Amino acid sequence: MSSEVAASAPSSAATMSDAAKIRVATYNIRNIRALDRSSWWWRRRNRLGEVVKGVDADIWGLQEVYRAQNQWLGANIFKDDWDYRGQGRNRRGGGESCPVWVRHNGLEITAATTRWYGDTPTQPGTRLPGARFPRLATLVQIRPGEGGDPFVIANTHLDERSEKRQLEASEQLARWLEADYRGRPAIVMGDLNCTLDESPVEPLLALGLRPVLNPETGPTSHGFGRNSHTSQIDHIFVSEHWRVRSVEIARQAGHGSDHWPVTAVLSS
Repeated sequence: MSSEVAASAPSSAATMSDAAKIRVATYNIRNIRALDRSSWWWRRRNRLGEVVKGVDADIWGLQEVYRAQNQWLGANIFKDDWDYRGQGRNRRGGGESCPVWVRHNGLEITAATTRWYGDTPTQPGTRLPGARFPRLATLVQIRPGEGGDPFVIANTHLDERSEKRQLEASEQLARWLEADYRGRPAIVMGDLNCTLDESPVEPLLALGLRPVLNPETGPTSHGFGRNSHTSQIDHIFVSEHWRVRSVEIARQAGHGSDHWPVTAVLSS
């Protein structure tokens, strides 16, 4: 895997090829260190892998991914047909990550960077004031085939407790997208830990992004079937360049995680 580098901003607005059509998905897979019995990775990883294969997305944005989980997915599910970018959130590169996995079916990763929310976004382990953990975004630039115009994927996992910190992170992410990828087709995905009627989505909406889900679609988290923390907190936002062909909350995922994947088929 090549090292991560930041993409330069385009000189003018880009348009996607008419032939571009992709399936994207976001999935919080539940971290490997959770101690509750339902979360034990070795008990649920095969089911989770089956779900990933069944959804058959071209691009996955995953959250809460420890290195061992990412390695297992690479060895057993994604294998040689895929590439990924992403770093652990801690100062030395460990802990949870938000990797972006991209399938080699005409899609090529051309640049990527990881940034942390806070005053020093390029310094691993940076966190917002009062945050229990560092939080980050993985930004990946992708070229769709020969001569295709690049687009950007941003995959993130916002603060688990504070709407204020969620909003600060969302504002920072919107500034990064505006500064570095202005005019390019964009897809933002992840576990935002907030619903569409809460303030952290407002910076994304102000940037011209729109959600593929609506509140009536139902929850995306389910607490391993215990009906705890059931809410729609996993989202995909797309820029005006994209037409949303279909959307699904993949509830057939069952207890592969305490979240269900959100998938969308997009075209230009």
